[in-house]
Amino acid sequence: MEDSDQGHFYFLNTETGEVDFVSEMTDDHTRERLDQIETDTRLIPIPKIPSHDQYQWMEDFNEKFVKRRDKLLYEKLAIALNSRGAFRRFKDVLTGHKDGDFLFEWYHWREERLIQMLYDWFEGLPMKVREEPDRWDGSPCCASHGDEDHVSDPDDGTPF
Repeated sequence: MEDSDQGHFYFLNTETGEVDFVSEMTDDHTRERLDQIETDTRLIPIPKIPSHDQYQWMEDFNEKFVKRRDKLLYEKLAIALNSRGAFRRFKDVLTGHKDGDFLFEWYHWREERLIQMLYDWFEGLPMKVREEPDRWDGSPCCASHGDEDHVSDPDDGTPF
């Protein structure tokens, strides 16, 4: 979902739970493989997250998390987001900040959204996901989710 390279393709195997990867960079027979995959009903294309959604996550993080804690960092991130190369600049500003916790919090913020998109996608699939990762680890941006019950079924040999 995260890979924005247009030459990379990912497919979920609904029987095994494995992900099949096809790349135009490493596979001379990409078109043939993609044609074969299209006819294989076990393989479902994994969508890519649109860049505008990822950009919105950065804006939301800056507005809802950083703004309350560090006004100067908030302003620097706002400038980075409105500049050419916003994704790289945003990360560079966080990486260069004296308080490394903001970068850590950004990764948690982003992970929450990635997982939610993944589960939203799973809901539309012809199968049920049987395990949920323990992803709420008490970081401030995730704290509101800390008391949720997590479903974890014993492994009975099926991937989902």
